[in-house]
Amino acid sequence: MLADKRIKLDGLFFSSVEKIRPDQPCFFPMYIALGVLVLCLLPTLYYFNLDLSFASSSTPFNIEQLVTWELSKSHLIDEMFYALAGGIQHALLEWTAVVLAFLCVLVSMAHYSMSKDITAPVIGLALFMSGCMDLFHTLAATRLIDSAADNSSLIPFTWAISRSFSACVLLFGVLFLLISKRNKINIKMPQIIIFGMFLFVVVYLLASWMALSDNLPKTQFPDALITRPFDVFPMLIFVVCLPFYWRLYKVGPCFLTAMMFIGLFPDVFSEAYMAFGSDSLFDHHFNSSHGLKILSYALPFLGYLLDYRLLYQEKQLQEDQLEGLNRVLTEKNTKMDLAIENLSHSNEQLERFAFVCSHDLQEPIRMVSSFSQLLEKRLGDELDDKNREYLNYVTDGALRARSMITDILSFCRLEQQTDVRETVALNDVCQQVNSTLQGFIDEQHAEFTWEKTLPELNAVPSQMFQVIMNLVTNGLKFNRSEKPKVNIRAVDEVTHWRIEISDNGIGIDSKHSAKLFQIFERLNAKSEFSGTGIGLAICKKIVEQHGAKIEIESQPDQGSTFILHWPKIEEST
Repeated sequence: MLADKRIKLDGLFFSSVEKIRPDQPCFFPMYIALGVLVLCLLPTLYYFNLDLSFASSSTPFNIEQLVTWELSKSHLIDEMFYALAGGIQHALLEWTAVVLAFLCVLVSMAHYSMSKDITAPVIGLALFMSGCMDLFHTLAATRLIDSAADNSSLIPFTWAISRSFSACVLLFGVLFLLISKRNKINIKMPQIIIFGMFLFVVVYLLASWMALSDNLPKTQFPDALITRPFDVFPMLIFVVCLPFYWRLYKVGPCFLTAMMFIGLFPDVFSEAYMAFGSDSLFDHHFNSSHGLKILSYALPFLGYLLDYRLLYQEKQLQEDQLEGLNRVLTEKNTKMDLAIENLSHSNEQLERFAFVCSHDLQEPIRMVSSFSQLLEKRLGDELDDKNREYLNYVTDGALRARSMITDILSFCRLEQQTDVRETVALNDVCQQVNSTLQGFIDEQHAEFTWEKTLPELNAVPSQMFQVIMNLVTNGLKFNRSEKPKVNIRAVDEVTHWRIEISDNGIGIDSKHSAKLFQIFERLNAKSEFSGTGIGLAICKKIVEQHGAKIEIESQPDQGSTFILHWPKIEEST
Protein backbone atom coordinates (compact mmCIF):
# COMPACT_ATOMS: atom_id res chain seq x y z
CA MET A 1 0.00 0.00 0.00
CA LEU A 2 2.77 2.44 0.98
CA ALA A 3 4.87 1.45 -2.03
CA ASP A 4 1.87 2.08 -4.33
CA LYS A 5 1.42 5.55 -2.85
CA ARG A 6 5.10 6.31 -3.32
CA ILE A 7 5.12 5.15 -6.93
CA LYS A 8 2.06 7.33 -7.56
CA LEU A 9 3.83 10.30 -5.93
CA ASP A 10 7.10 9.90 -7.81
CA GLY A 11 5.95 8.31 -11.05
CA LEU A 12 6.49 11.55 -12.99
CA PHE A 13 10.24 11.68 -12.54
CA PHE A 14 11.69 8.45 -11.18
CA SER A 15 13.30 5.52 -12.92
CA SER A 16 15.91 2.98 -11.72
CA VAL A 17 14.99 1.35 -8.42
CA GLU A 18 17.08 1.70 -5.27
CA LYS A 19 15.58 0.61 -1.95
CA ILE A 20 15.78 2.41 1.34
CA ARG A 21 14.17 -0.49 3.15
CA PRO A 22 12.61 -3.68 1.83
CA ASP A 23 9.12 -2.21 2.20
CA GLN A 24 10.04 1.36 1.17
CA PRO A 25 11.47 1.70 -2.35
CA CYS A 26 13.38 4.86 -3.37
CA PHE A 27 13.74 5.71 -7.05
CA PHE A 28 16.61 7.87 -8.24
CA PRO A 29 14.98 11.01 -9.71
CA MET A 30 16.44 10.64 -13.21
CA TYR A 31 13.96 13.01 -14.85
CA ILE A 32 14.67 15.70 -12.27
CA ALA A 33 18.41 15.23 -12.86
CA LEU A 34 17.91 15.67 -16.61
CA GLY A 35 15.70 18.71 -16.07
CA VAL A 36 18.31 20.31 -13.80
CA LEU A 37 21.03 19.61 -16.38
CA VAL A 38 18.94 21.36 -19.04
CA LEU A 39 18.52 24.40 -16.77
CA CYS A 40 22.26 24.43 -16.10
CA LEU A 41 22.99 24.48 -19.85
CA LEU A 42 20.33 27.06 -20.64
CA PRO A 43 22.66 30.09 -20.19
CA THR A 44 24.95 28.68 -22.94
CA LEU A 45 22.28 29.59 -25.50
CA TYR A 46 23.61 33.11 -25.07
CA TYR A 47 26.50 32.14 -27.35
CA PHE A 48 24.19 31.11 -30.21
CA ASN A 49 22.86 34.64 -30.82
CA LEU A 50 19.36 33.64 -29.78
CA ASP A 51 18.81 36.97 -28.06
CA LEU A 52 18.76 35.19 -24.70
CA SER A 53 20.37 37.22 -21.96
CA PHE A 54 19.86 37.28 -18.19
CA ALA A 55 21.87 40.48 -17.74
CA SER A 56 20.32 43.31 -15.74
CA SER A 57 19.43 46.32 -17.90
CA SER A 58 20.74 49.47 -16.27
CA THR A 59 21.59 53.02 -17.37
CA PRO A 60 24.41 55.20 -16.08
CA PHE A 61 23.39 57.36 -13.14
CA ASN A 62 24.58 60.99 -13.67
CA ILE A 63 23.31 63.28 -10.94
CA GLU A 64 24.36 66.52 -12.72
CA GLN A 65 22.53 65.52 -15.89
CA LEU A 66 19.42 64.59 -13.92
CA VAL A 67 19.45 68.08 -12.36
CA THR A 68 19.55 69.77 -15.75
CA TRP A 69 16.65 67.60 -16.92
CA GLU A 70 14.45 69.10 -14.20
CA LEU A 71 12.62 65.79 -13.67
CA SER A 72 9.67 65.42 -11.34
CA LYS A 73 10.14 63.54 -8.08
CA SER A 74 8.44 60.41 -9.39
CA HIS A 75 10.50 60.47 -12.60
CA LEU A 76 13.66 60.95 -10.56
CA ILE A 77 12.82 57.89 -8.44
CA ASP A 78 12.19 55.89 -11.63
CA GLU A 79 15.57 56.87 -13.04
CA MET A 80 17.22 55.82 -9.79
CA PHE A 81 15.51 52.42 -9.93
CA TYR A 82 16.57 51.93 -13.55
CA ALA A 83 20.13 52.72 -12.58
CA LEU A 84 20.00 50.34 -9.59
CA ALA A 85 18.14 47.50 -11.39
CA GLY A 86 21.17 45.22 -11.35
CA GLY A 87 21.74 45.68 -7.65
CA ILE A 88 18.05 45.14 -6.89
CA GLN A 89 17.89 41.95 -8.96
CA HIS A 90 21.08 40.75 -7.34
CA ALA A 91 19.62 41.38 -3.88
CA LEU A 92 16.40 39.50 -4.76
CA LEU A 93 18.34 36.53 -6.07
CA GLU A 94 20.59 36.42 -3.02
CA TRP A 95 17.73 36.81 -0.53
CA THR A 96 15.85 33.97 -2.23
CA ALA A 97 18.87 31.69 -1.82
CA VAL A 98 19.32 32.73 1.83
CA VAL A 99 15.65 32.10 2.66
CA LEU A 100 15.83 28.63 1.05
CA ALA A 101 18.99 27.83 3.04
CA PHE A 102 17.30 28.78 6.31
CA LEU A 103 14.15 26.84 5.38
CA CYS A 104 16.32 23.76 4.75
CA VAL A 105 17.63 23.74 8.32
CA LEU A 106 14.10 24.12 9.74
CA VAL A 107 12.77 21.23 7.66
CA SER A 108 15.83 19.14 8.55
CA MET A 109 14.90 19.37 12.24
CA ALA A 110 11.35 18.23 11.51
CA HIS A 111 12.76 15.43 9.33
CA TYR A 112 15.11 14.31 12.11
CA SER A 113 12.33 14.33 14.71
CA MET A 114 10.51 11.66 12.70
CA SER A 115 13.32 9.67 11.04
CA LYS A 116 16.08 9.94 13.71
CA ASP A 117 18.52 9.81 10.77
CA ILE A 118 21.53 12.04 11.45
CA THR A 119 21.98 12.69 7.70
CA ALA A 120 19.17 15.26 7.67
CA PRO A 121 20.54 17.62 10.38
CA VAL A 122 24.16 17.34 9.19
CA ILE A 123 23.22 18.38 5.65
CA GLY A 124 20.86 20.98 7.09
CA LEU A 125 23.71 22.44 9.15
CA ALA A 126 25.99 22.59 6.09
CA LEU A 127 23.30 24.42 4.09
CA PHE A 128 22.57 26.74 6.99
CA MET A 129 26.22 27.75 7.39
CA SER A 130 26.46 28.30 3.65
CA GLY A 131 23.34 30.43 3.89
CA CYS A 132 24.87 32.46 6.73
CA MET A 133 27.86 33.30 4.54
CA ASP A 134 25.53 34.17 1.66
CA LEU A 135 23.60 36.37 4.07
CA PHE A 136 26.73 38.40 4.82
CA HIS A 137 27.45 38.65 1.09
CA THR A 138 23.92 39.95 0.51
CA LEU A 139 23.95 42.42 3.41
CA ALA A 140 27.35 43.74 2.40
CA ALA A 141 26.37 44.06 -1.26
CA THR A 142 23.17 45.97 -0.40
CA ARG A 143 25.02 48.16 2.13
CA LEU A 144 22.80 47.01 4.98
CA ILE A 145 25.99 46.57 6.97
CA ASP A 146 28.98 48.87 6.94
CA SER A 147 31.88 47.79 4.74
CA ALA A 148 35.08 49.59 3.85
CA ALA A 149 35.64 48.32 0.31
CA ASP A 150 33.89 49.47 -2.85
CA ASN A 151 31.00 47.36 -4.14
CA SER A 152 32.82 46.60 -7.38
CA SER A 153 35.46 44.76 -5.32
CA LEU A 154 33.32 43.67 -2.38
CA ILE A 155 30.57 41.84 -4.30
CA PRO A 156 32.75 39.50 -6.41
CA PHE A 157 35.21 38.83 -3.58
CA THR A 158 32.54 38.02 -0.96
CA TRP A 159 30.78 35.84 -3.57
CA ALA A 160 33.97 33.85 -4.13
CA ILE A 161 34.64 33.46 -0.41
CA SER A 162 31.03 32.47 0.39
CA ARG A 163 30.99 29.88 -2.41
CA SER A 164 34.38 28.50 -1.33
CA PHE A 165 33.13 28.24 2.24
CA SER A 166 29.93 26.52 1.06
CA ALA A 167 31.88 24.00 -1.05
CA CYS A 168 34.23 23.17 1.83
CA VAL A 169 31.39 22.78 4.34
CA LEU A 170 29.47 20.44 1.98
CA LEU A 171 32.62 18.39 1.38
CA PHE A 172 33.34 18.12 5.09
CA GLY A 173 29.70 17.25 5.81
CA VAL A 174 29.56 14.36 3.32
CA LEU A 175 32.92 12.99 4.49
CA PHE A 176 31.73 13.17 8.10
CA LEU A 177 28.53 11.27 7.24
CA LEU A 178 30.32 8.58 5.26
CA ILE A 179 32.92 8.00 7.99
CA SER A 180 30.32 7.90 10.77
CA LYS A 181 28.13 5.44 8.83
CA ARG A 182 31.08 3.19 7.93
CA ASN A 183 32.37 3.09 11.51
CA LYS A 184 28.85 3.10 13.00
CA ILE A 185 29.61 6.17 15.12
CA ASN A 186 26.60 7.26 17.14
CA ILE A 187 26.34 11.03 16.64
CA LYS A 188 24.04 12.98 18.96
CA MET A 189 22.27 16.25 18.22
CA PRO A 190 24.19 18.24 20.92
CA GLN A 191 27.46 17.37 19.15
CA ILE A 192 26.11 18.72 15.87
CA ILE A 193 24.95 21.92 17.57
CA ILE A 194 28.38 22.44 19.16
CA PHE A 195 30.10 22.01 15.79
CA GLY A 196 27.56 24.37 14.24
CA MET A 197 28.53 27.01 16.79
CA PHE A 198 32.18 26.54 15.79
CA LEU A 199 31.31 27.05 12.12
CA PHE A 200 29.29 30.13 13.02
CA VAL A 201 32.39 31.63 14.68
CA VAL A 202 34.34 30.93 11.45
CA VAL A 203 31.63 32.69 9.44
CA TYR A 204 31.74 35.66 11.78
CA LEU A 205 35.54 35.98 11.56
CA LEU A 206 35.50 35.78 7.75
CA ALA A 207 32.66 38.30 7.52
CA SER A 208 34.42 40.71 9.90
CA TRP A 209 37.64 40.50 7.91
CA MET A 210 35.90 41.20 4.59
CA ALA A 211 33.76 43.99 6.01
CA LEU A 212 36.65 45.83 7.65
CA SER A 213 39.17 45.39 4.84
CA ASP A 214 39.39 48.37 2.46
CA ASN A 215 41.89 46.76 0.13
CA LEU A 216 40.37 43.49 -1.08
CA PRO A 217 42.17 41.45 -3.77
CA LYS A 218 41.27 42.04 -7.40
CA THR A 219 38.93 39.28 -8.54
CA GLN A 220 37.82 40.33 -12.06
CA PHE A 221 40.01 40.11 -15.17
CA PRO A 222 37.69 40.87 -18.14
CA ASP A 223 40.31 40.32 -20.86
CA ALA A 224 41.65 37.01 -19.50
CA LEU A 225 40.48 33.48 -20.29
CA ILE A 226 39.59 32.97 -16.65
CA THR A 227 37.76 36.19 -15.90
CA ARG A 228 37.29 35.44 -12.19
CA PRO A 229 40.02 33.03 -11.04
CA PHE A 230 38.84 33.07 -7.41
CA ASP A 231 35.79 31.06 -8.50
CA VAL A 232 37.85 28.18 -9.90
CA PHE A 233 38.61 26.86 -6.40
CA PRO A 234 34.95 26.40 -5.24
CA MET A 235 34.12 24.91 -8.67
CA LEU A 236 36.80 22.24 -8.21
CA ILE A 237 35.61 21.50 -4.65
CA PHE A 238 32.04 21.02 -5.90
CA VAL A 239 33.37 18.62 -8.57
CA VAL A 240 35.25 16.68 -5.87
CA CYS A 241 31.99 16.44 -3.87
CA LEU A 242 30.16 14.63 -6.70
CA PRO A 243 31.51 11.05 -6.14
CA PHE A 244 31.19 11.41 -2.39
CA TYR A 245 27.54 12.49 -2.55
CA TRP A 246 26.84 9.65 -4.98
CA ARG A 247 28.38 7.27 -2.46
CA LEU A 248 26.22 8.79 0.29
CA TYR A 249 23.16 8.15 -1.85
CA LYS A 250 24.17 4.52 -2.38
CA VAL A 251 24.77 4.04 1.37
CA GLY A 252 21.52 5.69 2.42
CA PRO A 253 19.28 6.09 -0.65
CA CYS A 254 16.53 8.63 -0.08
CA PHE A 255 15.20 11.75 -1.75
CA LEU A 256 17.45 14.04 0.30
CA THR A 257 20.75 12.37 -0.65
CA ALA A 258 19.61 12.10 -4.28
CA MET A 259 18.73 15.80 -4.41
CA MET A 260 22.00 16.75 -2.74
CA PHE A 261 23.87 14.91 -5.48
CA ILE A 262 21.81 16.57 -8.22
CA GLY A 263 22.16 19.94 -6.47
CA LEU A 264 25.93 19.86 -7.05
CA PHE A 265 25.40 20.28 -10.82
CA PRO A 266 24.04 23.83 -10.56
CA ASP A 267 26.84 24.58 -8.07
CA VAL A 268 29.49 23.45 -10.57
CA PHE A 269 27.91 25.27 -13.53
CA SER A 270 27.33 28.38 -11.43
CA GLU A 271 31.03 28.66 -10.61
CA ALA A 272 32.00 27.79 -14.20
CA TYR A 273 29.91 30.67 -15.57
CA MET A 274 31.46 33.00 -13.02
CA ALA A 275 35.05 31.86 -13.56
CA PHE A 276 35.03 31.71 -17.36
CA GLY A 277 32.27 34.11 -18.41
CA SER A 278 31.42 36.96 -16.04
CA ASP A 279 33.47 40.11 -16.72
CA SER A 280 31.30 42.66 -14.89
CA LEU A 281 28.68 42.94 -12.20
CA PHE A 282 25.12 41.94 -13.13
CA ASP A 283 26.00 40.63 -16.60
CA HIS A 284 24.47 37.51 -18.18
CA HIS A 285 26.83 35.05 -16.54
CA PHE A 286 26.70 36.85 -13.19
CA ASN A 287 22.89 36.62 -12.96
CA SER A 288 22.86 33.09 -14.40
CA SER A 289 25.21 31.98 -11.64
CA HIS A 290 23.00 33.48 -8.96
CA GLY A 291 19.94 31.81 -10.44
CA LEU A 292 21.68 28.43 -10.44
CA LYS A 293 22.74 28.97 -6.83
CA ILE A 294 19.06 29.33 -5.91
CA LEU A 295 18.42 26.02 -7.68
CA SER A 296 21.23 24.36 -5.67
CA TYR A 297 19.38 25.32 -2.46
CA ALA A 298 15.92 24.51 -3.83
CA LEU A 299 16.80 20.89 -4.70
CA PRO A 300 17.79 19.79 -1.13
CA PHE A 301 14.73 21.63 0.16
CA LEU A 302 12.59 19.58 -2.26
CA GLY A 303 14.38 16.43 -1.06
CA TYR A 304 13.52 17.24 2.54
CA LEU A 305 9.87 17.82 1.63
CA LEU A 306 9.56 14.58 -0.35
CA ASP A 307 11.21 12.53 2.40
CA TYR A 308 9.12 14.25 5.06
CA ARG A 309 5.96 13.55 3.09
CA LEU A 310 6.95 9.91 2.74
CA LEU A 311 7.67 9.64 6.48
CA TYR A 312 4.28 11.20 7.19
CA GLN A 313 2.58 8.74 4.84
CA GLU A 314 4.42 5.87 6.51
CA LYS A 315 3.36 7.13 9.92
CA GLN A 316 -0.24 7.40 8.76
CA LEU A 317 -0.06 3.91 7.29
CA GLN A 318 1.31 2.55 10.57
CA GLU A 319 -1.48 4.28 12.46
CA ASP A 320 -4.05 2.82 10.05
CA GLN A 321 -2.50 -0.63 10.44
CA LEU A 322 -2.49 -0.27 14.23
CA GLU A 323 -6.09 0.86 14.15
CA GLY A 324 -7.00 -2.11 11.96
CA LEU A 325 -5.02 -4.43 14.21
CA ASN A 326 -6.75 -2.93 17.23
CA ARG A 327 -10.13 -3.61 15.64
CA VAL A 328 -9.13 -7.19 14.89
CA LEU A 329 -7.83 -7.66 18.44
CA THR A 330 -11.00 -6.11 19.84
CA GLU A 331 -13.11 -8.51 17.79
CA LYS A 332 -10.92 -11.43 18.87
CA ASN A 333 -11.09 -10.32 22.48
CA THR A 334 -14.88 -10.15 22.23
CA LYS A 335 -14.97 -13.64 20.76
CA MET A 336 -12.49 -14.84 23.37
CA ASP A 337 -14.56 -13.34 26.19
CA LEU A 338 -17.61 -15.08 24.77
CA ALA A 339 -15.67 -18.34 24.45
CA ILE A 340 -14.38 -17.98 28.02
CA GLU A 341 -17.90 -17.33 29.23
CA ASN A 342 -19.19 -20.38 27.35
CA LEU A 343 -16.25 -22.44 28.62
CA SER A 344 -16.87 -21.29 32.16
CA HIS A 345 -20.53 -22.20 31.81
CA SER A 346 -19.55 -25.57 30.36
CA ASN A 347 -17.08 -26.16 33.19
CA GLU A 348 -19.74 -25.31 35.74
CA GLN A 349 -22.13 -27.75 34.10
CA LEU A 350 -19.40 -30.37 33.86
CA GLU A 351 -18.48 -29.99 37.52
CA ARG A 352 -22.13 -30.10 38.48
CA PHE A 353 -22.59 -33.17 36.30
CA ALA A 354 -19.53 -34.85 37.82
CA PHE A 355 -20.71 -34.01 41.32
CA VAL A 356 -24.24 -35.24 40.70
CA CYS A 357 -23.02 -38.37 38.97
CA SER A 358 -20.51 -39.08 41.70
CA HIS A 359 -23.04 -38.39 44.43
CA ASP A 360 -25.77 -40.44 42.77
CA LEU A 361 -23.38 -43.29 42.06
CA GLN A 362 -22.57 -43.54 45.74
CA GLU A 363 -25.98 -45.02 46.52
CA PRO A 364 -25.95 -48.04 44.11
CA ILE A 365 -22.32 -48.74 45.05
CA ARG A 366 -23.21 -48.70 48.72
CA MET A 367 -26.08 -51.08 47.91
CA VAL A 368 -23.74 -53.42 46.00
CA SER A 369 -21.23 -53.35 48.85
CA SER A 370 -23.87 -53.80 51.59
CA PHE A 371 -25.81 -56.57 49.90
CA SER A 372 -22.67 -58.47 48.93
CA GLN A 373 -21.64 -58.41 52.60
CA LEU A 374 -25.15 -59.51 53.69
CA LEU A 375 -25.07 -62.26 51.09
CA GLU A 376 -21.73 -63.47 52.39
CA LYS A 377 -23.06 -63.54 55.98
CA ARG A 378 -26.35 -65.27 55.07
CA LEU A 379 -24.86 -67.96 52.93
CA GLY A 380 -21.88 -68.41 55.18
CA ASP A 381 -20.47 -71.90 54.90
CA GLU A 382 -22.75 -72.72 51.96
CA LEU A 383 -20.43 -70.76 49.61
CA ASP A 384 -17.75 -72.80 47.94
CA ASP A 385 -14.33 -71.31 47.27
CA LYS A 386 -15.15 -70.29 43.74
CA ASN A 387 -18.34 -68.44 44.67
CA ARG A 388 -16.60 -66.81 47.62
CA GLU A 389 -13.87 -65.60 45.27
CA TYR A 390 -16.51 -64.12 42.94
CA LEU A 391 -18.22 -62.41 45.85
CA ASN A 392 -14.89 -60.93 46.96
CA TYR A 393 -14.43 -59.52 43.45
CA VAL A 394 -17.81 -57.80 43.73
CA THR A 395 -17.01 -56.36 47.14
CA ASP A 396 -13.54 -55.22 46.07
CA GLY A 397 -14.93 -53.61 42.90
CA ALA A 398 -17.52 -51.72 44.93
CA LEU A 399 -14.86 -50.45 47.33
CA ARG A 400 -12.61 -49.33 44.48
CA ALA A 401 -15.55 -47.62 42.74
CA ARG A 402 -16.38 -45.76 45.96
CA SER A 403 -12.72 -44.69 46.29
CA MET A 404 -12.65 -43.51 42.71
CA ILE A 405 -15.87 -41.51 43.14
CA THR A 406 -14.45 -39.89 46.25
CA ASP A 407 -11.31 -38.89 44.32
CA ILE A 408 -13.38 -37.50 41.45
CA LEU A 409 -15.35 -35.37 43.90
CA SER A 410 -12.08 -34.11 45.36
CA PHE A 411 -10.75 -33.30 41.90
CA CYS A 412 -13.91 -31.35 40.95
CA ARG A 413 -13.93 -29.35 44.18
CA LEU A 414 -10.32 -28.16 43.91
CA GLU A 415 -11.11 -24.78 42.26
CA GLN A 416 -13.64 -23.86 44.94
CA GLN A 417 -10.97 -23.02 47.54
CA THR A 418 -8.31 -21.10 45.57
CA ASP A 419 -9.19 -17.73 47.15
CA VAL A 420 -8.62 -18.80 50.77
CA ARG A 421 -4.85 -19.03 50.76
CA GLU A 422 -2.79 -18.27 53.82
CA THR A 423 0.70 -18.78 55.16
CA VAL A 424 1.21 -22.49 55.74
CA ALA A 425 4.16 -23.93 57.67
CA LEU A 426 5.35 -26.96 55.73
CA ASN A 427 6.73 -28.52 58.94
CA ASP A 428 3.23 -28.52 60.44
CA VAL A 429 1.80 -30.10 57.28
CA CYS A 430 4.38 -32.89 57.42
CA GLN A 431 3.55 -33.50 61.09
CA GLN A 432 -0.16 -33.81 60.23
CA VAL A 433 0.59 -36.22 57.37
CA ASN A 434 2.80 -38.30 59.67
CA SER A 435 0.04 -38.50 62.27
CA THR A 436 -2.53 -39.51 59.65
CA LEU A 437 -0.31 -42.21 58.14
CA GLN A 438 1.13 -43.46 61.43
CA GLY A 439 -0.75 -46.75 61.33
CA PHE A 440 0.22 -47.41 57.72
CA ILE A 441 3.85 -46.46 58.42
CA ASP A 442 4.03 -48.83 61.37
CA GLU A 443 2.38 -51.60 59.40
CA GLN A 444 4.86 -51.26 56.50
CA HIS A 445 7.85 -50.73 58.81
CA ALA A 446 8.35 -47.52 56.85
CA GLU A 447 10.12 -44.29 57.63
CA PHE A 448 8.87 -40.75 56.86
CA THR A 449 11.31 -37.91 57.64
CA TRP A 450 11.59 -34.21 56.81
CA GLU A 451 13.96 -31.36 57.48
CA LYS A 452 13.00 -29.23 60.46
CA THR A 453 13.81 -26.05 58.48
CA LEU A 454 11.15 -26.41 55.82
CA PRO A 455 9.78 -23.01 54.67
CA GLU A 456 6.41 -21.35 55.00
CA LEU A 457 4.34 -21.27 51.82
CA ASN A 458 1.35 -19.33 50.58
CA ALA A 459 -1.30 -21.99 49.96
CA VAL A 460 -4.71 -23.36 50.81
CA PRO A 461 -3.95 -25.43 53.97
CA SER A 462 -6.19 -28.37 53.08
CA GLN A 463 -4.84 -28.56 49.54
CA MET A 464 -1.22 -28.35 50.72
CA PHE A 465 -1.96 -31.21 53.09
CA GLN A 466 -3.50 -33.18 50.22
CA VAL A 467 -0.44 -32.71 47.97
CA ILE A 468 2.05 -33.85 50.62
CA MET A 469 -0.28 -36.65 51.69
CA ASN A 470 -0.62 -38.02 48.15
CA LEU A 471 3.10 -37.80 47.36
CA VAL A 472 4.17 -39.42 50.65
CA THR A 473 1.54 -42.16 50.28
CA ASN A 474 2.74 -42.84 46.73
CA GLY A 475 6.33 -43.13 47.90
CA LEU A 476 5.39 -45.62 50.65
CA LYS A 477 2.86 -47.58 48.61
CA PHE A 478 4.73 -48.03 45.31
CA ASN A 479 7.67 -49.55 47.06
CA ARG A 480 9.16 -53.07 47.17
CA SER A 481 11.83 -52.24 49.75
CA GLU A 482 11.78 -53.99 53.12
CA LYS A 483 11.87 -50.56 54.72
CA PRO A 484 10.12 -47.94 52.56
CA LYS A 485 11.50 -44.43 53.08
CA VAL A 486 10.25 -40.94 52.16
CA ASN A 487 12.17 -37.74 52.89
CA ILE A 488 11.24 -34.09 52.30
CA ARG A 489 13.78 -31.28 51.97
CA ALA A 490 13.75 -27.72 50.64
CA VAL A 491 16.33 -25.68 48.71
CA ASP A 492 16.29 -21.87 48.45
CA GLU A 493 16.33 -20.95 44.73
CA VAL A 494 16.20 -17.13 45.28
CA THR A 495 12.84 -16.55 43.55
CA HIS A 496 11.15 -19.76 44.69
CA TRP A 497 11.51 -22.83 46.91
CA ARG A 498 12.57 -26.15 45.45
CA ILE A 499 10.81 -28.76 47.58
CA GLU A 500 11.98 -32.35 47.01
CA ILE A 501 9.94 -35.41 48.11
CA SER A 502 12.25 -38.40 47.63
CA ASP A 503 11.53 -42.10 48.11
CA ASN A 504 13.27 -45.45 47.60
CA GLY A 505 10.34 -46.96 45.71
CA ILE A 506 10.01 -48.74 42.40
CA GLY A 507 10.68 -45.61 40.27
CA ILE A 508 9.52 -45.15 36.69
CA ASP A 509 11.09 -44.80 33.28
CA SER A 510 11.61 -41.13 32.34
CA LYS A 511 9.68 -41.61 29.10
CA HIS A 512 6.51 -42.14 31.18
CA SER A 513 6.92 -39.00 33.33
CA ALA A 514 4.43 -36.93 31.28
CA LYS A 515 1.72 -39.61 31.50
CA LEU A 516 2.18 -39.93 35.24
CA PHE A 517 0.16 -36.80 36.05
CA GLN A 518 -2.78 -37.58 33.76
CA ILE A 519 -6.06 -38.50 35.42
CA PHE A 520 -6.80 -42.24 35.74
CA GLU A 521 -3.34 -43.05 34.32
CA ARG A 522 -1.70 -46.12 35.86
CA LEU A 523 1.75 -47.53 35.11
CA ASN A 524 1.48 -50.68 37.28
CA ALA A 525 -0.92 -53.58 37.53
CA LYS A 526 -3.85 -53.15 39.94
CA SER A 527 -3.14 -56.57 41.34
CA GLU A 528 0.26 -55.42 42.61
CA PHE A 529 -0.45 -51.83 43.66
CA SER A 530 -3.91 -50.52 44.50
CA GLY A 531 -5.15 -47.04 43.63
CA THR A 532 -7.44 -45.08 41.32
CA GLY A 533 -4.77 -43.29 39.26
CA ILE A 534 -6.08 -39.85 40.16
CA GLY A 535 -3.87 -38.86 43.11
CA LEU A 536 -1.00 -37.34 41.08
CA ALA A 537 -3.48 -35.57 38.76
CA ILE A 538 -4.95 -33.92 41.88
CA CYS A 539 -1.44 -32.91 42.99
CA LYS A 540 -0.66 -31.37 39.60
CA LYS A 541 -3.91 -29.40 39.51
CA ILE A 542 -3.42 -28.06 43.05
CA VAL A 543 0.20 -27.09 42.38
CA GLU A 544 -0.60 -25.25 39.12
CA GLN A 545 -3.51 -23.40 40.72
CA HIS A 546 -1.00 -21.99 43.18
CA GLY A 547 1.27 -20.74 40.37
CA ALA A 548 3.80 -23.48 41.10
CA LYS A 549 5.19 -26.36 39.07
CA ILE A 550 5.65 -30.08 39.72
CA GLU A 551 8.06 -32.48 38.02
CA ILE A 552 9.63 -35.86 38.68
CA GLU A 553 13.15 -37.26 38.48
CA SER A 554 13.16 -41.05 38.52
CA GLN A 555 14.75 -44.22 37.21
CA PRO A 556 13.30 -47.77 37.44
CA ASP A 557 14.20 -49.49 40.74
CA GLN A 558 16.10 -46.39 41.93
CA GLY A 559 13.32 -44.47 43.60
CA SER A 560 11.66 -41.20 42.63
CA THR A 561 11.97 -37.53 43.56
CA PHE A 562 8.97 -35.30 43.09
CA ILE A 563 10.05 -31.66 42.86
CA LEU A 564 7.79 -28.72 43.65
CA HIS A 565 8.90 -25.26 42.42
CA TRP A 566 6.85 -23.09 44.77
CA PRO A 567 6.85 -19.24 44.63
CA LYS A 568 8.14 -17.48 47.71
CA ILE A 569 5.90 -15.34 49.87
CA GLU A 570 6.28 -11.70 48.77
CA GLU A 571 7.55 -9.56 51.60
CA SER A 572 5.52 -6.42 52.24
CA THR A 573 7.52 -3.19 52.13
